[in-house]
Amino acid sequence: MLVKCKGCGNKIDRDIAYKVIIKGKNKYYCNKQEYEAIKIEKESKNKVINLSFELIGKTTNTALFKELQEIANIHTYTKLLKYLEENMVKIDAAICNNIPFVNEYAKIRYYSTIIKNEIGDFKEKVEIHDTEINDFEIIEEIKYSSTKKKSFDDLINEY
Repeated sequence: MLVKCKGCGNKIDRDIAYKVIIKGKNKYYCNKQEYEAIKIEKESKNKVINLSFELIGKTTNTALFKELQEIANIHTYTKLLKYLEENMVKIDAAICNNIPFVNEYAKIRYYSTIIKNEIGDFKEKVEIHDTEINDFEIIEEIKYSSTKKKSFDDLINEY
């Protein structure tokens, strides 16, 4: 019997599909890795929404969710979460130091514009660990020296 993958929508054989029971219902995925990736993305989405509420205040305005979804469609919620975590202070300062907003929608648009303008160039900070490398050996050192160009007569005389 074929079942539909909740992640990608592919039809797969139920016997080989990865099964998860959620609220008493069977959910099928192509494999465990796909399920884990979807689970991480959902957790990231919830954290992004909570961080957004911290920055701009709690709201029921659906524009916030629409704006975040639009960004996530291009960059993923996981990248968006990492961006927000690293730039919380900067974004908060930009929102607080700005002129008073006319309404909540203007504040949401300003917030999303800050993210849209910077997330494309965002690279996650990677910690570099100093490790000693003592297990190497120089095998052969090659020195190149410039050679004098030979004329055609010199080449003939060599033979």
